[in-house]
Amino acid sequence: MRLTAAALNLYPNGQSFSGNYALRFDMCLIENSTSGQTEYAFFGINHSGTKTNWFRSSATGFTGVDPVGWSFDGLFYDVESDGADLGEYVGYSSPITAGHNPTPITAGVTAETLAPVFKAPPWTRAGTAANLYGSTTATWADVELRQVNGVIYWSINHSLVFAYTNTTSYTSGNIMLGYEDGFDSIGSSGGAVIYANARVINLASPVISGVSGNSINYSGGVGSQFVLLKTTDLTQPKSTWTRVHTNNTPSGSFTIPMGSEARARSIPSRANSPPLRQENLIHRAGSKGPV
Repeated sequence: MRLTAAALNLYPNGQSFSGNYALRFDMCLIENSTSGQTEYAFFGINHSGTKTNWFRSSATGFTGVDPVGWSFDGLFYDVESDGADLGEYVGYSSPITAGHNPTPITAGVTAETLAPVFKAPPWTRAGTAANLYGSTTATWADVELRQVNGVIYWSINHSLVFAYTNTTSYTSGNIMLGYEDGFDSIGSSGGAVIYANARVINLASPVISGVSGNSINYSGGVGSQFVLLKTTDLTQPKSTWTRVHTNNTPSGSFTIPMGSEARARSIPSRANSPPLRQENLIHRAGSKGPV
């Protein structure tokens, strides 16, 4: 049996995404049970879908595979399964380095830094979003890569891992989910990653284009991203406001309910979206004063 590093990249067939959008998925990362435990969940955005993106931590060059001439694209990220400080939370892209690996886009983040976020238990090790093979209480992580106005925000369980101002040429393309063993060794059984509920969300900022009669005209935003809330008292927290409408098309109009409410306010419905927060204060239909 040949001991070699290896990786898998999965691309949806024929897909390409651009502008402001987010890749979101659930991840269950499983650590090998005894030996060869350092393996990685692997995922990225803005890929061509024609390349195998990976890295190799063992010495360059091994029997049967010549890494010279390898190329990479997009922006891709890893989560290390065992907190071994061998690239725990790192992002990569092209160009290829002298060691025939991709170029890190940042220095990365250590498991120690994220220990307050990923506590043990339930995670196997503090700071590591992974489970030990055979666990009967495996914990899933909510992962997001969010591209907004040229900045890519990487979050796990709604906690920011790091943000990167994209200086590469990869601003659009396909998404990728994968798995990586960067070492020339054979790990024990059980190392794996399970992905679920992968989806791409359009983050185009909704814009209120005007009010006509008792209707609000809007454009931008998709699905539950954009909501209309109402209240009789602007001093009350928005968690107490009443939802009136949720958009289900990229553009259209909302009907402002007549009644005692004095104002209404539109906000993106995902609470952990500070880069996109946009609030538009509007008067009730038929009220006096500017919109």
